[in-house]
Amino acid sequence: SCRGPAVRWAKSELTLALLPAKARLTPALAQLLDQALDQAIAQINGAGAGIRLTRTDRAGADIRVYVSAAQPGDSMAAQPGLSAPGVMGVGYSTIWWNDSNRITAATILISTGMEAHDMQSVVLEEVFQALGPRFDVAGRAYEGVSILSQSSNATLTIEGQDARLLRWIYP
Repeated sequence: SCRGPAVRWAKSELTLALLPAKARLTPALAQLLDQALDQAIAQINGAGAGIRLTRTDRAGADIRVYVSAAQPGDSMAAQPGLSAPGVMGVGYSTIWWNDSNRITAATILISTGMEAHDMQSVVLEEVFQALGPRFDVAGRAYEGVSILSQSSNATLTIEGQDARLLRWIYP
């Protein structure tokens, strides 16, 4: 299931926006989401890769983040500009790319079912995956080590193999 093209953004400067949505987080979780986005941007920008993220309020941002009423386990339908088919977790990242395997847009959905203790790791993972790494990695060896760990939300930084992967995609 992990077969498919390696995709990347063609440009090195990307924008990310948290955009208004019908679904709402509690004020405390909304503040955590805002902080987690800033922390994710700092982690990505500090990884030594040739990619830089900046926050904006523009609806036309490269990476658009929305709060979603979809709950973990919900089936997601293909909604152009919002999501691809799949199963919602507490976060859900979708990327679109062209025939040259260049990413053209990305969205991240953050579920209202998110728990505070998962926010920072989940947001970092979804922002990381919006840059091209499309699949989570299963296995206990990745828990607490890789942001791509399928079964753990313990990773809060981009370092080690994750930083090397980002530098490989964006030298």
